[in-house]
Amino acid sequence: NNSWKLADRELSNYREFSHPFMPAFYGISDDNIIIEFINGRTLKNIKKINLSFQNILNIIFELLLIFKYFDDNDLIYRDLKPDNVMIDENKEMVLIDYDRLIKNDNYEHTMDLVNTSYIPEINETKRFTHESDIYILGKTIEFIINEIKDQFQSNDFSVINEIILKCSNENPKNRPSIIEIINYFN
Repeated sequence: NNSWKLADRELSNYREFSHPFMPAFYGISDDNIIIEFINGRTLKNIKKINLSFQNILNIIFELLLIFKYFDDNDLIYRDLKPDNVMIDENKEMVLIDYDRLIKNDNYEHTMDLVNTSYIPEINETKRFTHESDIYILGKTIEFIINEIKDQFQSNDFSVINEIILKCSNENPKNRPSIIEIINYFN
């Protein structure tokens, strides 16, 4: 059963990996994974969160840092979307939902994913890679900027727009590494 497999993978990921921008893992009880409660909203509701320009920059930087952690551990997240990014009451980013996180050597790069057709290389290669994560990271940053750009001057986002453009390159070989993105962001 696929749902058991995903639950097992999520439990394994919580046991093995830890990061300040991941919910804390407390254990299991009655076959339920017990993790830290994040009091906040998802990025999908970003317009309802009162964020400053600095908050936006911090959230984007925090996303970059957790993807650097994944890259350092040869992990592929594969499921970045606004619903999986929480903004807590301190306006900090917490990435949730670890049932799709895999080691890069896992043969199931795309087998259990449903909405991957928007990533240019997936239909051809049938494999999700670090470069695929970079693509959806760029698309998630683009979502953030598109949702809040009316609140700020458009020239405030020139560097971020350049990052979005680089991450969204159709050719995965031409996408920057996560460290290149972080350096450019700084």
